[in-house]
Amino acid sequence: MERRDFLKSLGLASSAILGTSCVEGYHWTGTKSNKLIPALVPADDGIIPGDAMYYPSTCEECPAQCSMIVKVQNEKPVKLEGNPNHPLTKGGLCMRGQAHLTRVFHPERIQQPLKKDKEGKFQPIFWGQALEEIVLALSESEKANQRSLYLSGRTTGTLSEIIDLFCQHSGIMRSKEFEPYSWASLRQAYSILFGINDIPAYKIEESDFLLTIGADILETFLQPVAYTYSFAQARQKQSWKWLHVEPHVSLTGLKADKRISIQSESEVYLLVYLIQKLQERFTHKLLPEILQKLPILEEQAVVEKTGISKESLAEILQQFGQSQKPLLLCGGVCVNQQSGLEVALLSGLLQWGMGMLDSTVDFAHTENYARVGSLEDFAKLNDALQKKEIGVLFISRTDPISYVPSRYSLEEFVKLARLRVGLGDIKNKTLEACDIILPLSSSLECTGDRESRKGYTSLVGPVIKASASKAEKKDLKEVLSPVLLPRYQSKPEANILLEILERYKGKIPQVPITGEEYAFQKWSNLPQAKQSSGFLRQEFFAKGYYEDAVSIEKIALKEQDLLKAWEQKTLLPEVSKALKILVIPSVRAFDGRSKSLPLLEEVPDPLTTITYSEWVSVSPDLAKKQGLQDGDIVELSFSNVRHSLPAKIQALLPENLLLLSCPQSMAKDLPIANEQTLAYIPNAQIQKAGKSIALPILSGSMLQKGRGIIAPSKEDHDHHDHHHAKHHEHAPKSFFPKHEHEHKWTMVIDPSRCTACGACVASCYMENNIPLVGKEAHIKGREMSWLRIEPYIMEEENTIRFSMMLCQHCEYAPCEAVCPAYAAYHNPEGLNAQVYSRCVGTRYCANNCPYKVRRFNWADHPLADSLKEIVNPDVPLRTRGVMEKCTFCVQRIRKAKDRAKDENRKIQDGEVMPACAQSCPAHAIVFGDLLDKESQVYRLVHSGKIHRIHENLGVEPAVYILGS
Repeated sequence: MERRDFLKSLGLASSAILGTSCVEGYHWTGTKSNKLIPALVPADDGIIPGDAMYYPSTCEECPAQCSMIVKVQNEKPVKLEGNPNHPLTKGGLCMRGQAHLTRVFHPERIQQPLKKDKEGKFQPIFWGQALEEIVLALSESEKANQRSLYLSGRTTGTLSEIIDLFCQHSGIMRSKEFEPYSWASLRQAYSILFGINDIPAYKIEESDFLLTIGADILETFLQPVAYTYSFAQARQKQSWKWLHVEPHVSLTGLKADKRISIQSESEVYLLVYLIQKLQERFTHKLLPEILQKLPILEEQAVVEKTGISKESLAEILQQFGQSQKPLLLCGGVCVNQQSGLEVALLSGLLQWGMGMLDSTVDFAHTENYARVGSLEDFAKLNDALQKKEIGVLFISRTDPISYVPSRYSLEEFVKLARLRVGLGDIKNKTLEACDIILPLSSSLECTGDRESRKGYTSLVGPVIKASASKAEKKDLKEVLSPVLLPRYQSKPEANILLEILERYKGKIPQVPITGEEYAFQKWSNLPQAKQSSGFLRQEFFAKGYYEDAVSIEKIALKEQDLLKAWEQKTLLPEVSKALKILVIPSVRAFDGRSKSLPLLEEVPDPLTTITYSEWVSVSPDLAKKQGLQDGDIVELSFSNVRHSLPAKIQALLPENLLLLSCPQSMAKDLPIANEQTLAYIPNAQIQKAGKSIALPILSGSMLQKGRGIIAPSKEDHDHHDHHHAKHHEHAPKSFFPKHEHEHKWTMVIDPSRCTACGACVASCYMENNIPLVGKEAHIKGREMSWLRIEPYIMEEENTIRFSMMLCQHCEYAPCEAVCPAYAAYHNPEGLNAQVYSRCVGTRYCANNCPYKVRRFNWADHPLADSLKEIVNPDVPLRTRGVMEKCTFCVQRIRKAKDRAKDENRKIQDGEVMPACAQSCPAHAIVFGDLLDKESQVYRLVHSGKIHRIHENLGVEPAVYILGS
């Protein structure tokens, strides 16, 4: 706060102390507040000003729709966390979920209805005017015998039900939903095999052997947070084995027990070979006619086509032979290819034969993708638009113009609709092509529910905004309200549709007035609510989800449908070894929808550590042949299309594959097959352009160079344990005096669980108000992240392993001794503390830190006004000239100590959880007091299988790494 603002606020407070306290002022962090002073008496809702409240809701940053908890402080949401109660995610939240709050408060969020004028520019209009124009266009379309159409992104729960209600009573046709990653081949295959046009849940945690082919289950495939938690649960079983087959390199592949590289688009050969060799073990025998359709493959032919070694083929067969509960999971790039349908059919056939549908493949709890369409639906839409059969075209929460391939000319044909109405929050190409834009409220500003997976329904508001004692005395409806009141002039989609329906068709008795009313009626009529009067209060609104018992009729293989489908297919495709481009979704931006969120540009890509850029990854062998270095501009050409991108050399990538992560500029140029866009672009060419740029690559080096950063491998464990014991037996002497501690806060990281997903990095940014400094600062090496994920190439193991690097809170910290202002010091709780007000910016501490984890503010980093509202009030903002770093979330430690003191007890193990640990989907981070001999960290540290980075320096770091 500026001194002048402080004095102004002080004067206002003095004069208004006995009057109203609703004068607009500023919080000490610089955020606006409608309350100048706290209430002099307890508020009616029983909430104490300054205390954090936690409310359940649902993240809608991607189709996974994970259940989450919203931390609200001073009536503002300041942090999102995973819902620890939810059985699928158990408290995890990915980096996109962490950044979702910045979408709600995005500076470019649409604030009011907009209408395009004659010059093609959008002008603000009132809601009444916008809705009247829509109703008029609907009436004119009806008179002209034109159909109106409603197109949306993937939708579940009450919103989907209300869209059905709206379309049913208004006569508007509801189109199949559009998702850039629709998994059409996978759904089509399951439809042919079992008559189910959906994707099952895969029970990784119940398997004893997992074979994944192409599916990046830890990054973007369907439910990555849920699958990461399942993986972490399975990893606890010593007998569990995971093999991953992929043509490129991914975080998922690097996390498997063994990553097997396969020639791109040759997965069919592997699957035919596996069926051929495993059919004797099938619990469900296949018809002879089906087996006759499968070609006979010799082992050598499979090796030549796939590039998989004989040893790896034998290992896969051996694992299937030993397994009682195997799980085969095909997805991702292997089903988004020319022969993707064949891959999906063969994998489904193998799942059926091995009895997986009775154990690890669950069709009762499907992923709710049945409403999602394919490119065939856009072909029909284009045909209707060309014939001018479409009156009003509603497009909600999706951006087909950016993704539907150019051959469909959707951007041109959509102009043929009588009126185009877009519903969204931030402008994109599709909204720009509309005549009217209606601003949507976020999931924090709505009331409803979502069913991310059948049988699991999560809450999208409302919440009980009152203390338990106050809420119990009132009718439930009286204490319910959204987590956040709608910002600007936005409205929930359900309310918009019901208002349009009432204006268009008049009041319909069986249709509720608002989405809130519809949701409450639905919840009140749930069997659980009728059985227990406290279900809604104590269960649904408290936990944020409920489960439904779901059942399914016995599944049978549709042999004749399969044979009919195979009549039109060539099972064994030609495998080309020519140069290809592989386009994959991004762990940071998914299909590109999250690229508008600056936080996700600031957080580096885990594999390459690149920020703020698009790039093409090339193999070391191809780079050597082409004479390429990181940052060299290359020209990619295919099918008369040319794109220029900087190159990044990527270890483990095959020579004939170029890897692109979520390049929106190329989305419309992708080829098509099986009613979906393909991941592969064949017959590509690459040429050095003769120019280069500075790429923001945050990793200094991906080689350890003998520094011992990565924990020892299993082969080195016995040797490491011997030396570890020897180290403690002869601990090095120190010039520093021994510290006395009240607590010794310690962190233990389990690299066998850590997937390098980056959720911890994004969570740290949000919790600690870390500034976003931008591309140029990153190029200069002036990033501000307190926590980073470092990839290291393990040449002897032919893999990449990751290290989570943050301040180690050393017992004998080198930074403390060199600070002339005593800004860095060792506090009684074992923390390497940093006093911002003392720091004079000499940067001696950063120079003396062997871990390079201290960050210097080279400039002030002003926030947009809207983003100031989500600043964490528990963490002060830093200014230019001040050093900062990880604090082990000291603000959370302080709150836990205060709570324990108020309750006259000691802090309990697990009560303090830093932001990184809380958000980790794999639960790879454990935090606690090393002086507490009953704590989990104490047990892990004394397990004998630990490693500390640069332990030989004698600084005694407080961050321990479990041995692999």
